[in-house]
Amino acid sequence: MKRNKKNRTDVLIDVTSLLDVVFIILLIVITQISGSQSSALAREAKAEAALREAGTQQKIYRDQVDSQESMNQYVEFISVVSIYDPDTLTDRTITVHFSAEDREEKLTLKGEAVDDTYRELSQLLAEYIDDNPEKLVVLSLNENDEDILYRDEKRIQGIFTDLLDKPNVRVKTGIKEEA
Repeated sequence: MKRNKKNRTDVLIDVTSLLDVVFIILLIVITQISGSQSSALAREAKAEAALREAGTQQKIYRDQVDSQESMNQYVEFISVVSIYDPDTLTDRTITVHFSAEDREEKLTLKGEAVDDTYRELSQLLAEYIDDNPEKLVVLSLNENDEDILYRDEKRIQGIFTDLLDKPNVRVKTGIKEEA
């Protein structure tokens, strides 16, 4: 007996469903690529805007630096900073910073006999002011700061008040912030 062999050429595979799935996946991938490209373009535009803003800020900064350098010919900012160590209240330091010359002078207050140091501070400031009559001198102190003793703050403010008699002296007053 002879068996009937089925002809293998008669087998049909329906790939319509497979093609539908492939096209859907292809559509999702294309959409994702398009979305990521648009978000990349948005990020690039944002970065370019930030770069332009940075360029503008840099130009403003350069202009300010140039004006500051020319202003140093006419204005001197002198910062007086008095600091104490809570462990040793008798030893305190006064630092005088001259902005135009970028130099500092340090004075030390030791114990209760501090009158000589305060006279030295007053003399240092008065000599600088007298030596530079063409400059406007702005004096500032670390007022309302916890690193300065009240008695030092009052004495230095008194020195500043005495120096206000000179025509080219101004005192920057501290602004106490309300809590």
